[in-house]
Amino acid sequence: MSTADTSRNGGTGSALLVSVAILVALAALMPTTMFWDRDEAFYARTAVEMLETGNYLVPHFNGDIFAHKPPLIYWLMAGSMAVFGENEFAARFISAPATAATAFLLFLIGRRMFGTAAGFWAMLLYPSSLLIAYLGATAMLDATLIAFICLAMWAYIEVVYDGTRPKAMALVFGIAIALSMLTKGPVGPAVVIPAVAISWLLLDTTRRPAFGTMVLFALSSIGGLGLFLLWAVPANMMSGGELYEAGVGIHIVGRFLQPMEGHGGSGLLGYIATLPVYIPVILVGISPWIMHLPAAGRAAFSGALGSRVDRIVLLSWFAPAFVIFSLAATKLPHYVAPVFPALALAVAAFLVQPGPMGKQVWLRIGALAYLVFTLTLAVAVIGFGVVGFGGLGWGATALIGVLIAGFAVVIFRLQWKGEFKAATRLTLASVFPVLAVLQWVVVPQAETALKVSKPLAEIVNATRASHSPVYTVTYREPSLIFYVGLPHDEIIDLLPADEESRRKILSGPGEKIVIALANQVEAIQNLVGEGRLEAVGRVSGYNTNSGGQFQTVVVLKVKAQ
Repeated sequence: MSTADTSRNGGTGSALLVSVAILVALAALMPTTMFWDRDEAFYARTAVEMLETGNYLVPHFNGDIFAHKPPLIYWLMAGSMAVFGENEFAARFISAPATAATAFLLFLIGRRMFGTAAGFWAMLLYPSSLLIAYLGATAMLDATLIAFICLAMWAYIEVVYDGTRPKAMALVFGIAIALSMLTKGPVGPAVVIPAVAISWLLLDTTRRPAFGTMVLFALSSIGGLGLFLLWAVPANMMSGGELYEAGVGIHIVGRFLQPMEGHGGSGLLGYIATLPVYIPVILVGISPWIMHLPAAGRAAFSGALGSRVDRIVLLSWFAPAFVIFSLAATKLPHYVAPVFPALALAVAAFLVQPGPMGKQVWLRIGALAYLVFTLTLAVAVIGFGVVGFGGLGWGATALIGVLIAGFAVVIFRLQWKGEFKAATRLTLASVFPVLAVLQWVVVPQAETALKVSKPLAEIVNATRASHSPVYTVTYREPSLIFYVGLPHDEIIDLLPADEESRRKILSGPGEKIVIALANQVEAIQNLVGEGRLEAVGRVSGYNTNSGGQFQTVVVLKVKAQ
């Protein structure tokens, strides 16, 4: 057992209240901004089309089969939209209870491994790290996936440390595996199964679960796969094999073997160069708790963090998943998020361990890393005012940036002097106020210069006659399709590339709406003819989904003949 804290009971009621507070805090961050990540709009629109069509078996986006991910996240979003309406908040809402549930599971795991105090710290540190707070307030599937991963790991850890309920825990494990696969295919098992297998092999024979218990867990995993196939087989048949071909062949095998959509290094040298990319992602993503990560890591590798069993379990959770994600050719910051619960547990265990907190140098390295990160954030906030993003004004952005920098310096000095507990409490108290100011004040102002889909959709909907078709030439962001909100049987289609096909469509009878870049308008005018084309509005901004290109997008109305 760990020497950090002998208490292994109590605190459940308080932990549930903290989980509710986490849910409320994350939900409060959701309705203030437009969709940022393309996946948010992809998933949200797919949920809308499920609601409209009643087809919950095969996901569709803009009328086409959408084989990117299994359906659970769309089911959950559709349920939320049935309550809250078809908007950003409804699409994002499920991420808040998922993150809160993960925090509660980390309390249970931390309490079992290191004691009640560590459990509370783990559940507080996890949602207050930058990447997890982001995922917990957006319409991404990662928060839900991590909740099921943690549920499976909790079931396994229970039999490692207790062992009195192997059948019940095996059942929970299998259900968690099934739900993780219905969320993101094999990613959940790819994290959980190696963690379980490697930790079991490394544990002493006197501490590892009985072989018969592991057979139960293996059978339960097979049962979880069977539950997943209850959806996958009929859905794939209904799609004519497209779900398997695209979902597995492209979005699983393809993403692992080669970088897709520019997310990864090109060629062998590019692949090698991006192998360590998740190291800085973790350092930034776990901030502000980067202040404790070096010291916690040093304590773990020197044998000073908990017991040998504790360290094996955490390392088996973190290391295989980190290696798998690093070896994959396609890389995105949120892909590595499933290792963050293990990091939160390690930092929490470090915070509650008795005696000296290790060498002061490791605490100071963490303090310097925290200072660099937070001052960079402060400068970025001030920079929004300098470059004129939004209408917040130079003075307001400067004040926000200075306040963030001031907190950073105070916390840095506390950590540098060894007053790490005071630094931790002040950091924890400041995290959500800072996030709230950024999300409620800074980001919405920056959006006016960065996000064009929603204002474009407002122009389209104010101009478009009922059932008039909508076409785009180049700009067809998923967020545009969501915000325009056509009925499921009316799609926003791309105009053909060849000139003759375009002319045939545009010169046909009836009114049409065309969304084009400003430099494409003249060519469309030439196809349509004099007097039929009217520019009804335009929006300019930096398209963050296309490498930050500055684009002016024009809404054109082709008048009926």
